Amino acid sequence: MTSQNESTIRKALLVLASVMFAGTPVELWLADHTQEPAQFVPFVLCILGLLALLAVIFRPSRSTLRALQAAMLLNIVGGLVGIGLHLAGNYTFEQEIRPNAAASELILDTLKGANPLIAPGLLVFIALMVLIAIYRHPAGRKDARSL
Repeated sequence: MTSQNESTIRKALLVLASVMFAGTPVELWLADHTQEPAQFVPFVLCILGLLALLAVIFRPSRSTLRALQAAMLLNIVGGLVGIGLHLAGNYTFEQEIRPNAAASELILDTLKGANPLIAPGLLVFIALMVLIAIYRHPAGRKDARSL
């Protein structure tokens, strides 16, 4: 694959991730994901991710790439914590409506519960896609100047 093709694919993935980071808060807002302070964390993570992406898209440099990597690591951690919180919320609900059920009986209903696992998982997916897209980015080389 030529470096021009790599650059085109990289830019397309970064733009796609930007659209996803811009659209996710809209969906969260429409889903009324604003009931408690912890529910604002994905809004902050998406804004942080979008700003870091825009910096790399428009001003690629070692420092903007490092900032983007840090933002993506935060999104991965935040997404994994969100998955855990969604699972815990679903499990607690299932325990409340079936207090005598064994934990093993609640697993499937916990996975299918009202708090979706895919929503916080999306942050992890976007972040991993971005980290793959910037792998060996030309601006990340020690000898690279701003491109």
